[in-house]
Amino acid sequence: MCGVALKLRGFPAEREKIIEMRVNMDNEFDTNLNSENVQPAPEEAAPESIPAAEGAPAESAPAPETAAETAAPAEPVKKKKKKKRFTLKKEFTIFAISAAFCFTACFFAPADIFIGNQHDFAISAPRILYPLFEAACITTVALMIFLNIMLAINVRLWKIVSSLISGLLLAGYSQMMLMNGRMVSITGDAAPYSVRSKFNLANLAIFIAITLTPTLFMIISGDLKKKKKNRFHMRALTYISVALFIMQGVGIGGRLAKIGIEKSDDSQFESFFSLNGATDLSSDENIVVFLTDRLDADWMETLLDDYPELNDELADFTFYANNTSGYTNTFPAVPQMLTAHKYDGGEWVPYLDEGWKGQTVPRRLHENGYTVNMLIDSSTTFSKYSNLKGQCDNIRSAENFVDYNYFGPHGILRTMAHFSLGKLSPYLVKGRLMNGYAADFSSKFYVITADIPERLDASIGMDSDMKIYQYVKKNGINANSPSKTFTFIHLDFMHDNSKALSNLYDGFEGEVDKYTTARGGFELLNTYFEEMKKAGVYDNSTIVVLGDHGHPPVEIEVDKKKSLEESVRTSLFIKPAGAKGDKLTINKEAELSNDYFPASILDFAGISHDDLGPSYNELMASGNYPERYLKVYCWHGIGNIEDILKYEISGDASDFSNWKVVERKGKPATE
Repeated sequence: MCGVALKLRGFPAEREKIIEMRVNMDNEFDTNLNSENVQPAPEEAAPESIPAAEGAPAESAPAPETAAETAAPAEPVKKKKKKKRFTLKKEFTIFAISAAFCFTACFFAPADIFIGNQHDFAISAPRILYPLFEAACITTVALMIFLNIMLAINVRLWKIVSSLISGLLLAGYSQMMLMNGRMVSITGDAAPYSVRSKFNLANLAIFIAITLTPTLFMIISGDLKKKKKNRFHMRALTYISVALFIMQGVGIGGRLAKIGIEKSDDSQFESFFSLNGATDLSSDENIVVFLTDRLDADWMETLLDDYPELNDELADFTFYANNTSGYTNTFPAVPQMLTAHKYDGGEWVPYLDEGWKGQTVPRRLHENGYTVNMLIDSSTTFSKYSNLKGQCDNIRSAENFVDYNYFGPHGILRTMAHFSLGKLSPYLVKGRLMNGYAADFSSKFYVITADIPERLDASIGMDSDMKIYQYVKKNGINANSPSKTFTFIHLDFMHDNSKALSNLYDGFEGEVDKYTTARGGFELLNTYFEEMKKAGVYDNSTIVVLGDHGHPPVEIEVDKKKSLEESVRTSLFIKPAGAKGDKLTINKEAELSNDYFPASILDFAGISHDDLGPSYNELMASGNYPERYLKVYCWHGIGNIEDILKYEISGDASDFSNWKVVERKGKPATE
């Protein structure tokens, strides 16, 4: 065959002869097959090719075929199409779930808290909202990466994790919108969130049930089976996530449009109240006022019984035990005392701005030759330092020394995360997140990088009380003021429990409570009085110590009852200039009120006050006491209070039968 092959390749004439011979052999073989005498060979023994018979025409000769070539063509094998694990639909689901979950926790919930309570925050809106938005974006990307990792590992694992996250989102949103009716304001008091009451346990059970519902539905529907093609479950989670994102976005936009931004810059944090100014008194004449927060008269009477030495330390004072406040909260009690501007509801900032523009007590004193020094709270008493221009002399500047705390203890993002999760979580978890914060929480949001010993934060709290004490203890009181002075110092005092303040009393032992804290507070006052005596300015000074309000109306704020269950009196101590006594005097007859404070301060200074009504001295001299009024507000956070009741009080305020409801929700009472 090798030789033939070579010939075929090398000689064309010989090639044609060979082809003709093979055709003839094939024709001959076909003739033999049609003959009766020829028996066909078994199929398996048939040769692959037989030459055709001679003489057959070449053009009719079929091409040789093999057995394989004559067999029926095989059906093509269909390859099973492999499903893509990463698709646009799945990625959109991942994005929707991640964005809805992270923006709810990191932006929508905390931003809603801030927008509704802006006056409670010491810093401006951009310092809060921009970092929250950035945190929401970063956590969204992180959660998307995590869910894609779950998808890469196993599709069913991805579905389970996505369902749990979506369930947690639904539970948090439901808690925030429908089940937070028993939340209380951040005042520093411990909230009863961790009590295992029936309500709190039921709330926890509902929260867990909502969290697990999407996952249980997915299991019951069989969506986790390998060959299950039902895409309804993940599609539903996508739609729900998109809907929650849009609803909350529209809600935040609506609140901003309605309320607006109260603070757009932080330039005011360059300013501060100087402790040095508050310790500069005059050898001529001084009026010194200590506003002791929550100094309830009932509590004060207990203090005098438990610590009888106070009767000697306050020997030059008279305790007016039949005194009341006009309100149950620091706002509007304190700003009304200083501005004489009546509060009858409405937004806080416009009220404060309007009040400080008028003929305030500090302004009138300043215009009559007094140097005015104040240590007051920016959250409840004024909205910005410019309010106090021309009527406060101890404001200083710390320009270029302000830094902001985002991630440190009590920093902006850490605090807002606690507030947000506290809003979204069931009650039994809220206590771990919300307790421990006081009304001055935002004072830790920024720091002054320079060491300025005389600087005091404008947010009053236990830290400010201790700083005042330490400054007075170290620097004393002086008589360097060239003019008469009016000094107003707001102390946290009995508002929050403080171990540091309790420890100022040498005999302190046991547990810290409001009484041990107040006893330490009186050590602070006594230190100030002793330093005044050393400076020779105690005798020529009129000193007033009073509470801004009495004990909080817990029965209304927390227990949701319709009325008070007992009287609320507010302590008032006065030492006139030159007063001397052997023991504290207690007066239960004079029917006084904090509403008479503005007129009384001007009366002590010898300034006309006819437009402000009678003073303490004028009422006691006449013996003609008009009815007093106390308004009960339900405090929902700074900038948000609800008008509940107005009481008319006549005679002895400690006798609750002398209290009469005259208004409910701002309307005349019908009962």
